This record gives sequence, structure tokens and C-alpha cells, in this order.
Amino acid sequence: MNMKWIVINAVGLTPRTTNPSGMRVGIEMSLQTILEKGYSKELTKAEAILLYDSKILYEMSLEQIAHFQIRQPRLCIEFERFHEAVEKTLGHPVFSHEFAFAQRLKDELNHKVPRPSIEEIFNLIPKEKLIIVEIKAEETDENEHSNI
Repeated sequence: MNMKWIVINAVGLTPRTTNPSGMRVGIEMSLQTILEKGYSKELTKAEAILLYDSKILYEMSLEQIAHFQIRQPRLCIEFERFHEAVEKTLGHPVFSHEFAFAQRLKDELNHKVPRPSIEEIFNLIPKEKLIIVEIKAEETDENEHSNI
């Protein structure tokens, strides 16, 4: 990765080096420094926005994206890309509601727990919100399609 430098404004989200009076208000750090912090600590809102805007996570592999973003409560990349990264890394589909249980996904990514069964996944949904629809295929008359 190329080293990129940014300035984080101490009071706002807009990167800048000086306030209106000309006094320096930001602190310089590289995107690499923010990425390194993100593996062990929660990023601030400003740091997450800067990573998102920089698109630097697109330079990472899907596995790296999954392991990095699962540690962060704020998205640093589009959810669709994060979802894809987790599915490819785990090697199986992941339902959207499973992301509400980030610790379980993190444990699965780190091989601490096995892949959940479909019953365990459905049990994550509150009973009052769970709707299961069974659709049976209709039997067709063979003569019905004989003119095709």
C-alpha cells in the first residue's frame, strides 16, 4: 500500500490543517496508522469516515477486509463489500441479521466457533418477527405443455 497522509480536524470531520484564524488544529497521521489502530481499537467517527472516503480498504484482500471491519462498529467500507468479504472468507452464505451478532461472526472468522446450523441462525431472529413460508411446487399436467 502506498503511504497516504491526511489531517484529522480536532473539532470536526472535515480534514484541514488550520482553523479560520490560521492556527493549526489537526494532527497528521497516515492512513496506514489508522488501519493499524483499527485492528486493536475502535476507530473514531472521523477516522472511520476518512477510511471510507479514502477507499483504501479496497486495496485489501476480502479476508483482510472481513477481519478488519468485523472489529469496528462503524462501517469503513460499503456494507455490500463487507458482507461479500465475510461470506467469501467463511466460505458460506451469511444472512444480514447475523451481522447484529458481530462477536459470533468474529469468533467464527477466528475459528473459535463452528459454522452455525440453519436452526441456530433462525433462532437469532426474535420469535415475534420470524416468518417461515413453505412453498410447494405445483404438479403440472404433462398434456398441458405438450404443444410447446
